[in-house]
Order: sequence, then structure tokens, then C-alpha cells
Amino acid sequence: MAINKLANGKYQHDYRVDGKRRYKRFRTKGEAQAHELQINTAKAGGTLVDTRKGGRMRFHDLHEEWIARIEKVGARGMRPASPVTVAGYKRIYETHMKPHLEHGPLPPSRLRSSMSG
Repeated sequence: MAINKLANGKYQHDYRVDGKRRYKRFRTKGEAQAHELQINTAKAGGTLVDTRKGGRMRFHDLHEEWIARIEKVGARGMRPASPVTVAGYKRIYETHMKPHLEHGPLPPSRLRSSMSG
């Protein structure tokens, strides 16, 4: 959305994720602009995830959302994953993860892009 200079000399990047306003503060304008570029790139590629809702979301729900996304735009947001790849991910989930994690909530965390390291 916007980068604003604050009274204390810091910069604040205001943006929206899933229709909710978010902001992050930085020491320099360059850092704020880099963050803005990262957020916009992640939004465009479909890789931006608001993990703040993690405590209210089950692991199974996140898996379903992720499978739908990779079928559409792939893991990196560049091209759809092949049906064989998607089937492999589903098989791994059903066999190894679902029995242990299906009903468990995700831990709350900070906003992240899967592009960041």
C-alpha cells in the first residue's frame, strides 16, 4: 500500500493481507522498499501466507489450501505443478502426516513469505 516516514525518523510499510491491514517498521527507506517489493512479489506469485491466523487454523486446512494453490500456480507461483507431483504430495500427506497432524492447530507466528529465507 504505502511507505510512510514516521515522526521518530523510521519508515513504516502499510499493506493488506487477506483484506486485513498490516504494517512493519524499518530503520531506512531502502529496507521498507525492499520489504514492499518482497510482499508484492509474494502476493503476485500466490506465496504470501499470513501465519498469524495459525492458531485458528488446523494443519489439514492449510494442507488443503496449499494443494489447491500448487495445482493452480505451483510451489513457486510460476506454473502449475504436474498432476503426478500433486498426487505424490497428497500420498505423502495421507500416509505420513495426516494420522499425526490432521486435527492439530498451527502455532501462531509472524507474517512470512515462502520466498524469504
